[in-house]
Amino acid sequence: MTTLAEAYKILAAVHVPTYEVLDLLQDARCRRLTPESAARLVELAVERASIAAIQLLPVVELLVKAQAAQKRAPKITLQLADGSKLVLKLVGERSTKPGTVTVTDGGSFESGTFYGRIYSNGTVEESRSWTPEVETALRQLAANPAVVAAQHGVATGSCCFCCRPLSTKESRSVGYGPDCASKYGLPWGDTTVADEAHAAAVEAQAAAIETNLKATFAAIAEKRKAADAEHQAAWHPRNDDPLIDELAVSPARHSANTTFEQSKGRYTGSRRAGD
Repeated sequence: MTTLAEAYKILAAVHVPTYEVLDLLQDARCRRLTPESAARLVELAVERASIAAIQLLPVVELLVKAQAAQKRAPKITLQLADGSKLVLKLVGERSTKPGTVTVTDGGSFESGTFYGRIYSNGTVEESRSWTPEVETALRQLAANPAVVAAQHGVATGSCCFCCRPLSTKESRSVGYGPDCASKYGLPWGDTTVADEAHAAAVEAQAAAIETNLKATFAAIAEKRKAADAEHQAAWHPRNDDPLIDELAVSPARHSANTTFEQSKGRYTGSRRAGD
């Protein structure tokens, strides 16, 4: 179990701490921690330790191998579950941290989102924008880059390495082109991965369509129910009229030849002529 002192050391070593972490560290230094905030400090330290334990060395090696085979800086563009981009780019020698891999959304320096950085030894430095979805995508890429690349190619129709459309039937079947496969050291020609990814994509699309249809039918049913209730309320007689109450109690007391004329909000009864 992580002690409070160990938790403090773990969070104090974070390069870009969140505002919550900064406040908790300040409270710890000033000895103002409550039992709840101390528990939160330990919880955040455990989460930070699990993130730091992520080993993404295969991702770094993948990009380094591609850099040796091409002039421009290699990068990998993936797509998260919410449709946003996840771009991994190997930093050049002119950077302040050469040899590292930046993890962003592909936006500009001013308006883009910086998720974190992967160092040459595979360790991760996360930013305040780090999310579990980003971590999951990076873990999957490190475990099996060929599968992730194939899934991206089938889902988007473009290569995750060069971002170009997959123009040939063979490339669309594999999920990426032969040139990128050679540069990144990945197998090419086996369509098994792409076939499985395509089947999964079709299944996910069918599930999404089914969910949307259910939601649409439920909304239609609710609108119909509300319309029926409104219609019934508009045509239901007032139950605060004493004559209507009397009719409901003893309808035999009022003959069928009795007519009702509404005048100024009141009812009057009159017999037919000759009675």
